[in-house]
Amino acid sequence: MRNSITNKLAVGFGLCILLFIALVVFNYTAMRNLGGNYDNCVKRSVDMELATDAQHIGQDLYLIIANAVINRDMAKTERDWTAGKNQSQVKLQMLAAAADTSEERAKVAEAHGAFNEIVHIYEQEMLPLIKAGRVVPGPLADIDATIDKRIAEIDRSLSWVAKSISDQNQKSSDEFHAGLMNIIRFGLTISFIGVVIALTISTLTTRRIVRPLTELIRAAREMEKGNYLVELKHQSDDETGVLTDAFRSMSEQVTKRTVELQ
Repeated sequence: MRNSITNKLAVGFGLCILLFIALVVFNYTAMRNLGGNYDNCVKRSVDMELATDAQHIGQDLYLIIANAVINRDMAKTERDWTAGKNQSQVKLQMLAAAADTSEERAKVAEAHGAFNEIVHIYEQEMLPLIKAGRVVPGPLADIDATIDKRIAEIDRSLSWVAKSISDQNQKSSDEFHAGLMNIIRFGLTISFIGVVIALTISTLTTRRIVRPLTELIRAAREMEKGNYLVELKHQSDDETGVLTDAFRSMSEQVTKRTVELQ
């Protein structure tokens, strides 16, 4: 039967299942994107902290150099210099690995080059003068000015990298919040549609099944009381309509036979 209640209910429940599947697929895809954006935010935050920390490697080395010039404690200076140089190398290598764009990598390379120049100037030019007992002012002052320029170059390059990472982090954060809002909006929309379909199915069930059955029960009780000619208003081309027509025909036949018998 084309317009059967079973078909109508099947269509309604099928729509509910399709909506549920669409919601699951959308949420799965959106949550994956959301997770990617969140991971990217976390990564860029760590990278930004690394870039900010790496900005000070030139100044940290300069403090060791200044201590060597002032205190002339070469044993302590050598230990501090080796540790500071190795730590700075690690920071720059990590920052180079974290750089995502060619511009960021170029700036990190500039900072690394300036760092290597500071190391070379101190170890090859400055350290021999310190060990020889030279003091400032003198050749040490000229070398010190060169180191200052390299420190400024490191700070300038890594400041640019930190800002670039910060901008990307803000972009990832915006994408994260936009994705979250899309999930909320889509979820609310699907939920609203689901409620409408559920109400439609409920209304269909009430109008097409419950009401006709209630009317048939009333008619059956009337016939039980002896009132065989019962008026049934319900008409449809589904199962309840067929049942009502059959009951209506039975009522007419019983009434006719009752009259004949009387």
